[in-house]
Amino acid sequence: MYANIFAQVLAGLGLFFVGIKLLSSNMQQLASARLRQLIGKATSKPLLASLIGIAGGFIMQKPSGVIAILAGMQSGGLITLRQAMPIIAWCNIGLALLAFYVVIPISVGVSFIIGVSGLAMMFLKNKKRIVLATAIFGAALLFYGLDQMKEGTAALRQFEWFQHGMLLADKSPMLALCIGALTAALTQSFIAIAIMAVSLVDTGALGAPQAMMIIYGANFGVGFFRRMMTASLTGESKQLFLYQNFFRYVGTFGSVLLFYVARVEGKPLMLYVAELFSNHVSTQMALVFLFCNLPAVLVGGMFQERFARLVERLSPPSEEDLLTRLSFISTADPTDQEDAIPKIRSELAARIRRLADYMGTIRKD
Repeated sequence: MYANIFAQVLAGLGLFFVGIKLLSSNMQQLASARLRQLIGKATSKPLLASLIGIAGGFIMQKPSGVIAILAGMQSGGLITLRQAMPIIAWCNIGLALLAFYVVIPISVGVSFIIGVSGLAMMFLKNKKRIVLATAIFGAALLFYGLDQMKEGTAALRQFEWFQHGMLLADKSPMLALCIGALTAALTQSFIAIAIMAVSLVDTGALGAPQAMMIIYGANFGVGFFRRMMTASLTGESKQLFLYQNFFRYVGTFGSVLLFYVARVEGKPLMLYVAELFSNHVSTQMALVFLFCNLPAVLVGGMFQERFARLVERLSPPSEEDLLTRLSFISTADPTDQEDAIPKIRSELAARIRRLADYMGTIRKD
């Protein structure tokens, strides 16, 4: 009996992560070019920048995908650090909306979607359609894996050792926080851990306070792991990752502080507010995940200039950043030949004049 239950949980876990991977990688392929164009138009419009951030986080499934696009545009002089910061902040809100996947009641049609999208992957010839079909297949696989995990963990509740473990976690919220941080660092995906926590609350395998702390821990853990992974970066290529990490730390610290300090009727404030919106426990946890990121967005907006100066002080532009930055093309209108062509010529002339500097740098190295 143990073997069957653990096999089901493990299979669900594996299918869930494969689904996340397929959905994320293929949606990035579909969205990156279009998103780059939209970002270029949104640099002077804060409201549009926030909407693009939300859409980018929701579609691309990973803030690192959006940051990679922004970093490339920043290094080319197409966008500044301060223009990119609101997009990164609101990207986290779009990512938090992914937790509402769990609330959507489509389990009946998941098997049908897996079959149809799998056949489409096999027989379609158009590359973009294959990528889209693979993304849909990944989303369906994600749901199927969640269903398997739900069934397996629901069966685990009958065992005494599992009940003792849940009681221990209930008495020690910090243990749940550490579990969330560790698992997010190991999987490199805090959204995966958050979705799992939201899903398992529905089965009774996790209590609401435990799930909240796992979500907070995952938010912190992936930021800490990314900080170590980007330690070797320098200059502007590191600035946006630093801001994203600050964003995560502010959101996690504020949420954990509210968990212990702000209580209404004996419940954490965020949980109490979520219960006002919905009676369904998984919807409540999805809302808690959203609330965890929302205060950080507001703080980031109020103190954006201070954050920008701090990031620039911690990782100032390198000599390579200054040499490779575009001076003329970044302001060119691609739809106006009379404006674009002279600026392209000026950019090429500037590059030629800097050729001696490039050669001098190569000789030094």
